[in-house]
Amino acid sequence: MPLDEVFCDAIADGLTDCVNMLSGETQVISLPSLILEVPGLVLAGAHVLSTVDEDGSQSIIIRFRCSVGGIGYAFRPDVGFGAGLEDLTREVSAQVLTDLALPLLNVLSATEAGLVDAESAIGSLSQQLADRVHEIRFQIELVKRYTDGLERQRRSSQSAEAMREQPRHLTSCQ
Repeated sequence: MPLDEVFCDAIADGLTDCVNMLSGETQVISLPSLILEVPGLVLAGAHVLSTVDEDGSQSIIIRFRCSVGGIGYAFRPDVGFGAGLEDLTREVSAQVLTDLALPLLNVLSATEAGLVDAESAIGSLSQQLADRVHEIRFQIELVKRYTDGLERQRRSSQSAEAMREQPRHLTSCQ
């Protein structure tokens, strides 16, 4: 099936752009800064793997390093993936907590208990975070985009609901 018959328009367009980068030979393309975003889902960091068989047929696999939201939002409603797929937002949120909040809490707790010197412990934590700054920034940006999208979606549904609840006045044609 063509991509636009399986995926929503924005995702199909992004995947088509990825496929169009292929040369027709067996190859791997890394697109670490690619972000595809639709309401309820953000996909980021693609790897496109293309294999050409002896008969000339081509197999293409596109993998994303990270997704935030429900993967069902990538598909057209009639494809049938909507409600049954696991929402990966918890995984990314847990990763952000693991990378930032828990190490900071551990350092503060150890300092408070007098087990380590505050200055050296915070310096060590700062170095660990600095070594991973790009990855952490990327994770935070994905969570931010996802929550911003949810907020826009919430606001638009509230304004649509408010419009439905407004009294309608009929005017006479006399």
